Amino acid sequence: MKKFFAALSIAIILTALTFPKIFGNIIYAQDSSNKLDMLEIVISNLIARIESLEKQLKNLRSKK
Repeated sequence: MKKFFAALSIAIILTALTFPKIFGNIIYAQDSSNKLDMLEIVISNLIARIESLEKQLKNLRSKK
């Protein structure tokens, strides 16, 4: 069983060295996904801030 896992590990390493673009694209796709997730969070936070500012502006206008 240990020989099987050793052979499998070696095969994976050799495949990664032989075809780095395949593994590079997977990493790039994950990186892009993470960036999109972060952008979604930033946009959501900006929307919340704008809504808060709109409420403050509405309160200021109603006091006049």
